[in-house]
Amino acid sequence: MTVYCINPNCLSRRNPCHLKLCQSCGTPLCINYRYRLVSPLIQLDSGRHSEVWEVEDLGVEAVQGERFKAMKVLKSNNKTLVRLFRQEAEVLKELNHPGLPNVALGDGYFRVSIPCRRKPLRCLVMAKIEGTNLQKWVNQKGVIYQEQALEWLKQLLKILEYLHHTKFLIHRDIKPSNIILQPSGQLKLIDFGTVRRMGLTYLVNMGMGVGGTTIFSPGYTPNEIVTDGMALPQSDFYSLGRTLVYLLTGIEPLNLLEQSGRLNWRERAPQVSPKLASWLDYLMASSPFERPPKVSSILNDLEGKTVETIPFAPVNLPPRQPPLEPPQPWLIRFNFALFCTLLLTGSFWWHSQQDNQWQVFQQENYQTQMRR
Repeated sequence: MTVYCINPNCLSRRNPCHLKLCQSCGTPLCINYRYRLVSPLIQLDSGRHSEVWEVEDLGVEAVQGERFKAMKVLKSNNKTLVRLFRQEAEVLKELNHPGLPNVALGDGYFRVSIPCRRKPLRCLVMAKIEGTNLQKWVNQKGVIYQEQALEWLKQLLKILEYLHHTKFLIHRDIKPSNIILQPSGQLKLIDFGTVRRMGLTYLVNMGMGVGGTTIFSPGYTPNEIVTDGMALPQSDFYSLGRTLVYLLTGIEPLNLLEQSGRLNWRERAPQVSPKLASWLDYLMASSPFERPPKVSSILNDLEGKTVETIPFAPVNLPPRQPPLEPPQPWLIRFNFALFCTLLLTGSFWWHSQQDNQWQVFQQENYQTQMRR
């Protein structure tokens, strides 16, 4: 068995399992006197701000629980990223839903100091989720059928119902890579680094000052977050609709955009019925006020239904303008009389000007003849 060094700057991170210190940099291989890094769960990349590892839990608590868990390691010490990382740890401790990650008793957030590094690493240990994220799943197996899309849509809506209505949380970063398909067929929504509590306004700085990394996902994050920095429950609906479009087409939403800002996706997903397509367009409406008002209003129409029996989405049409009142008869007569008066006055003025010019012309002509 091989264990890894947690030091991201280590030149040779793989070590035999019997060692206590990294043979390359001297960093302890047992993290927080409890965890050993077994294998990376995402590809190691020097450009990323975090790493995710499968770890072996050597603590007493793991004897009766899961021995292998997941540990997220934040490499950056940027204040914004540190705050978001700690926020994710705090939120995950509150969650108790089969469609969401959970943090077992004794696990959670801690800091690790390592040699040759001035600032510590920050770690978050949680239950390991078996399965594949939906972005990888589509890359490997291809697009999904509409029946599968409807089933996954219902699953994800129930997860959002728990977040929105029970915990008053807005996820803000729903996308295929943040959804895990487990071997059981159930979905889990992960990555709570950008979660927001309802009622709190958070202004998003697009530059963010963290090496070009922003806290939104192009193609999946709605304009009210990107442009205005306002997160609403309807923001999650937008991202959910865009996610389903990707799963049905295999094409990133940015590559389906028209100049108007709408997605030209239906012709790329001929397997989707007009009814289901209307629901996805309803979720992805450009204005949050044109999207569904809440999760329950969607589930009321979709729960217990098949692709054949679901209704069309209730499209929110813009409010109709009240018809203009017809003008009063006296106003019509007054305007006509005023028009006639102005017309006659102008005519008299024009004729008088012509007479004056003719008199001047005759006088000048007479004076010329007298000089001769």
